[in-house]
Amino acid sequence: MILFKKIAASGKYHDDQAIYDVLTYITRKDKTPSGNVFYSHEAMPHIIDSMISISTHFGKYSKIRLHHFILTFRPNDAVFLPLVAQDICEYIGRIYQVVVAQHEDTPNPHLHVVFNAVSYINGYKYHGGKEDYYELIESMRSIIHRYISDYVVNVKYYPNPNNPHE
Repeated sequence: MILFKKIAASGKYHDDQAIYDVLTYITRKDKTPSGNVFYSHEAMPHIIDSMISISTHFGKYSKIRLHHFILTFRPNDAVFLPLVAQDICEYIGRIYQVVVAQHEDTPNPHLHVVFNAVSYINGYKYHGGKEDYYELIESMRSIIHRYISDYVVNVKYYPNPNNPHE
């Protein structure tokens, strides 16, 4: 089973520091020893400044500044994760700046996906409402199915403010 976890820690992800903290966390070398980190646009550290600039340019720097979810896979699926990560980057990166990092520090490999809440194209803010959420889940299922056909994607909303980086 592949687990989709939406990270929605109350009071988090509302300022420039959150962008820095989350992107720095998901790209740490001890979490990503193989170096499987994918960017839709600029690489670190420029993506942080760029995300902040996009939000400022469109005047959308209040409330949620970024979205974060985790896809957890079975150990034998790890070989496919770089392909899945690249496709996720391409899909979300059509509209939003995104970083996808493959973490290998747990028995089950997982992908952290973080994207700017503000579109670099038109300034539209992704609010993550019910319709957006289900569209995102279906898109992830479709991408995963390209490489891993024998899966079930289970969805879990994970609003734990004490441990947003499980």
